[in-house]
This record gives sequence, structure tokens and C-alpha cells, in this order.
Amino acid sequence: MIFVIKNTLFPSNTYIVSEGRYCIVIDPGLDANLIVDTLKKRELIPLAVMSTHGHFDHIFSLNDLIQEYNPEIYIHKDDHHNSDLTQ
Repeated sequence: MIFVIKNTLFPSNTYIVSEGRYCIVIDPGLDANLIVDTLKKRELIPLAVMSTHGHFDHIFSLNDLIQEYNPEIYIHKDDHHNSDLTQ
């Protein structure tokens, strides 16, 4: 199943791709609460977060997801320096 979260603070989308209870979050934008609420409402556990690139509107909620779920993080090596990863 694919869920699309339309970020309200900046025009970008976050995608949640799930199978069963597990999912991958793609491009966690500026609405961390909305992303986490969607995961909890649907009882999904993110195993990984993938950012298509390192712009703020694609990684802003990354640290919130790391603190809440500790997923694997995937981002292109050239964009890793743009993101403020805590792992």
C-alpha cells in the first residue's frame, strides 16, 4: 500500500510504502507530527527512511523518525553532507 502525505508547510510530498505492518518512509518533509501520526494510526513500523536528495523539504523530519523508530537511513552519498543525521 502507498500513502501520500501532502506536507502543509512546504509544497512537497512524503510517501509511506507498506506491506503488512512494515513500511519505508520516502522523503520525510516538514510535517513530522503528521508523518508519525499517520504511522501510528495505521500501526506501521518504518524499517527504513529513504531521501531522494538532501534538500530540507525531503529530510526535515528525519531526526524525529530516527528518535521514534531508529530505522535504517538511505540517502545518496553526495547528499549525506547536506543532512543533519544523528546516526
